[in-house]
Amino acid sequence: MKDNQAIEKALSFVKRKYNIIIKDEIFSWIVDIYKNSSKPLINPYHIENPVKYLYQYIFEHKIQIFAEYKYDGTHIQLSKAGIFKHSGDIASPDQLGYLIYIAHDQPELMNKVKEAIHNGYILECEVFGKDYTPRGFHKAYHRNLDLVVFELGKDKSWIIPPEKYEILYQLELPSPQHYSVEYSSAEDLEKKLASLASMPESFEGIVAKGKFIPNGHELILDYIKSNLLIFKVKKELLFSKEERKETKAFKKKREEIKIPSSSENYSILKSEIENEIAKIYAEKGQEFVSNKSNIPVMLNEIIFNLRKSHPSLISNIDQRELKKLIANLILHYRV
Repeated sequence: MKDNQAIEKALSFVKRKYNIIIKDEIFSWIVDIYKNSSKPLINPYHIENPVKYLYQYIFEHKIQIFAEYKYDGTHIQLSKAGIFKHSGDIASPDQLGYLIYIAHDQPELMNKVKEAIHNGYILECEVFGKDYTPRGFHKAYHRNLDLVVFELGKDKSWIIPPEKYEILYQLELPSPQHYSVEYSSAEDLEKKLASLASMPESFEGIVAKGKFIPNGHELILDYIKSNLLIFKVKKELLFSKEERKETKAFKKKREEIKIPSSSENYSILKSEIENEIAKIYAEKGQEFVSNKSNIPVMLNEIIFNLRKSHPSLISNIDQRELKKLIANLILHYRV
């Protein structure tokens, strides 16, 4: 029953937004997969920002690193097991609507997606475009909605680059622009990834990927996703910000520690919160975000998502201070 309601909402969204009626044969296979959604064959992952030790670990283990542009959209996993959102839950009606629209707008692309799924592949996609870009990076994009496949899995494991890129090319599926990063030291790797992330064409920044080598990895567990080593370098965190006197309270065990707003941890936390607010804005609109009576709802949603996606980032933070920070960022949010 819930599936039928979600499908009706998705179709209603597409008709209302684009004033089109889509033929059943174009999207029926998407709906069939959606109805049969059970559990992801591989859990969709969340990406963390790197700690200094990670660069040293990569250098010591001589891991080949690839950097991919980070698109500004919504994360959707497609496979024979169903259609899922970033959290691993079944995709939302809006996300289903995005896929249905792309099937109408680019039937050849979605036929390639269908074929890959039929052959047992698990596709991690970013759906983006001028109609869905929470941080605004794709407002000038030439399509309303589009998708790229940024991860490819099979037999419950991710396919490691560069093999992944070769298979995506054979499947004729679009993937993010990527680079093989040569480096001579941990510092050199950090510098080169920052340089790639700062380029305008990298959108939000870059995602760095390589093969996970299990040896002394206890300090980098946040960056291990099955057989893949992965982290992000976000553009907005690369540029130094003016030192501010404001402080936020963090707790570690029973001690309360004051950390300046300009510190790395605070900047990362602020960036992740702003990203969550941007997603709410993109999905529910300016009127919803601007209405102060909706702040408690947004607070709960943002804290829930942070706990699920970045638990280590907020585990030692005073919850009252966290709520104050989120509420303040909501009140001062600008597109």
